[in-house]
Amino acid sequence: TGVSLHRYWDPAQVAARRSRLDSPATLQGVLLRAVERELMSDVPVGVFTSGGLDSSLLAAASARVMAGEKIHTYSVKFLDRGYDESSYAEAVTHDIRTVHHVVTADEAALERAFETVTRALAEPIGDPAILPTYLLAETAREHVKVVLSGEGADELFGGYPTYLGHTAALAYLRLPRALRRAFRWAVERWPASTGKVTLEFLLKQFVTAAELPWLERHLSWFGAMGPNQAGGARGAGEARGGGPIADVACRLTTFPRTDPLNRILWLDFLTYLPDNLLVKVDRGTMLASIEARAPYLDREVMELVLPAPSELKVHGFTTKAILKEAAVGLVPRTVIRRRKRGLSVPVARWLNAGLAPLADRYLAAPRLFKNAPTPRLLAEHRSGRRNNARKLWPLLMAELWAERWDVDTEP
Repeated sequence: TGVSLHRYWDPAQVAARRSRLDSPATLQGVLLRAVERELMSDVPVGVFTSGGLDSSLLAAASARVMAGEKIHTYSVKFLDRGYDESSYAEAVTHDIRTVHHVVTADEAALERAFETVTRALAEPIGDPAILPTYLLAETAREHVKVVLSGEGADELFGGYPTYLGHTAALAYLRLPRALRRAFRWAVERWPASTGKVTLEFLLKQFVTAAELPWLERHLSWFGAMGPNQAGGARGAGEARGGGPIADVACRLTTFPRTDPLNRILWLDFLTYLPDNLLVKVDRGTMLASIEARAPYLDREVMELVLPAPSELKVHGFTTKAILKEAAVGLVPRTVIRRRKRGLSVPVARWLNAGLAPLADRYLAAPRLFKNAPTPRLLAEHRSGRRNNARKLWPLLMAELWAERWDVDTEP
């Protein structure tokens, strides 16, 4: 037919190039150009901001690029203080003088968003952050048609605590086995917390998978699978064997093997970013009829950062090291030094309160995942023995989706 298919841009080829990221100033210049390109529009543009580094840098860059023009920024306020970061966002936006809007995500608003999302989406999304994303977009559409969002920064620059966990795991594995067993025993008996990324949660996540091969460990920490599902890739033979781990490992076969930590970042760039984060922000904003753009995924930014050595990204126990240096002079140092939190919803408490009847109905005897240990996970969560919200929420979304679209659950 004369028709051929070819890939016009290959991240593996980009990652194999020689790094051109020689200074924070180089990165800052590239980011400013990326933001300027994403702001080009014949309709008003705003910025989603949480008060964290990634979104604050976008807001500050927008203010510099559009000096003298009115910029709208949007942040979410939770009534649960453990989850609320709106004060940080307000401080940053006051500093750079934007027109700032705070959206309150109380239980009534979250329930309304939950109803809209679960009824409208044609496929289930397991990230509860789609709820506040929709609420932000709903408010933003009153003023703008396009918003900038910070997706991509964590995967490109190494922003997740799991990246530090891999470094800690190497030290942990050097401890005597008896000491590791005693430490795990003590951590597992720590009462479960429903707060946002608590020390108890992080330690339980760590000991659950610290002794697994790197790929299985990483997927377990991300909640993609439990340790009992591990299989396939072992040690250096990442893509050997079968099953989901081997399938994931195959994504990296054409990437360089000289930088182990970069391979983990690239994996998240290829999987978690497009399959979860970008889907979440796209659906959440489009449900409110506005467009989201991600300046960190500008081609010039990606081609600068993907091949850069991992020590520029995760330096010791500092995540996003070079991005933090590039942010100096644009955002307050208090923002640069602040620990990453991320946009989260108090799902753990919600499953035991407002969503309890729904969770009981769909998770006590699931139709879609009949062989999953869902009733046990729910019982553990209700008793306070373990915070299983990250596992239960996607299951609940899938069950609701199956009923909404009358999915045939019989073999």
